[in-house]
Amino acid sequence: MREDVPPHMRNKVNQIETIAAEMDTRLARAKELPVPELEPVDPKIVAEHAQSPDAPHQLKMVARAVAEGRTTWTEVASGGGLDLPEVRDLRDYGLVQLERDTEQYLADEAAGRLGPDGRPLEQPEPPATPAEPAPPARSARPPRDDDDDDFSGMTFLR
Repeated sequence: MREDVPPHMRNKVNQIETIAAEMDTRLARAKELPVPELEPVDPKIVAEHAQSPDAPHQLKMVARAVAEGRTTWTEVASGGGLDLPEVRDLRDYGLVQLERDTEQYLADEAAGRLGPDGRPLEQPEPPATPAEPAPPARSARPPRDDDDDDFSGMTFLR
């Protein structure tokens, strides 16, 4: 810790330094990740996916921009169109998804769930658990006798 940091600020400076160190570690790990060769994105497939009900909202907004003639799927698929807020939102959404996928990859790697090629290992199916037997049917209680003032007709099981 630097001596020029006022005492009341030292805790916050420590937190910032810790976060910066974690970011450096993540960046170093990310640089070690294998980068697969990717095929070019087919604009027709992107356009089809944008019309599906399960398409993300951000992609649907880009589809609207394409329909309005403000951009094309070819431009978007090639990484262009960043002058439009819809395309930037889609890119940001994709970056968040990429970060989640990277974190999952690192967690899988740390847990030994990845093979030497970086692909997930086949996970064995958990053994099938036998169906639990049905609980025994309960017999109906005999009708209560409200005249049983001394409780002689009752047992500790009732």
